[in-house]
Amino acid sequence: TMPADGRSIARAETPRPSFALTGPKISAGGSGGTRYYCLGPRKYMQTLSLRPRLLAVFSAACLTRAHTLRTFASEVGPYTHEVKKSKFIGYGNRCENVEEAAEFAAVVAKQHEKAGHVVWACLCADGERAIDDGEPSGTAGKPILSALQSGDLLNAVIVIARFKNGPKLGAGGLIRAYGAAGRLVLTEAEACGHIAETVSTETVTIAAPLAHVGNLYALRGSLGPDALCESVGEEFDAHEVRVTFSLQSGRMNHFVQLAQDATSGAARIIPSGQE
Repeated sequence: TMPADGRSIARAETPRPSFALTGPKISAGGSGGTRYYCLGPRKYMQTLSLRPRLLAVFSAACLTRAHTLRTFASEVGPYTHEVKKSKFIGYGNRCENVEEAAEFAAVVAKQHEKAGHVVWACLCADGERAIDDGEPSGTAGKPILSALQSGDLLNAVIVIARFKNGPKLGAGGLIRAYGAAGRLVLTEAEACGHIAETVSTETVTIAAPLAHVGNLYALRGSLGPDALCESVGEEFDAHEVRVTFSLQSGRMNHFVQLAQDATSGAARIIPSGQE
């Protein structure tokens, strides 16, 4: 059976794709009319150049990194990596969260009940896990996690079932073997076309006086066609219009600046969830 929990590997080691940056403001600087605020965990911070009047509301908004998302298009495997007569049988799959990753690992464990260890790691939007399942700490799950990080995958899990046979591999040998088995899953999935890529997007709601409604809608083409910018909602009252835009992640800083310029500083950001 699979362990109920596992050690969470610190996110500060390697930048990862498209995680939400919703943490508190951690630093500020700059001069004159421009200040720079960093939001979220230190390795995932995105620096924003905003006029001071926008900082209060924008620091509460949710931002994501600009990146093309890569993940498994479907379940892949089994792929076998053999080291000194020990077999490492690997599988990969897409998962929307850590819970789904654990469920897939449990399925693999049931398929390989005679395996000495069923090790797994995942990278998801809600966290990451590196499970050693009885192997010496840090020698099994972490190398698989490193393979996912190097492959630049998100919402993905790799599970390795190990069948012991032959001499002991030692800590260094285990790290190399599990890392190689994880990379084999990625290499084979890539070769078979089972790695899917999608462009991440984010939304922002901008409010402005009614006189600027045309200026707001004109923003849709301001970033070029590759930004995938479109209006996805609108709301009017007696004094202002609120337009919700969807655009490619990582374009938010520039887009907000354009909105400010187009409305002579009258535009304001509506944080997510605020009516």
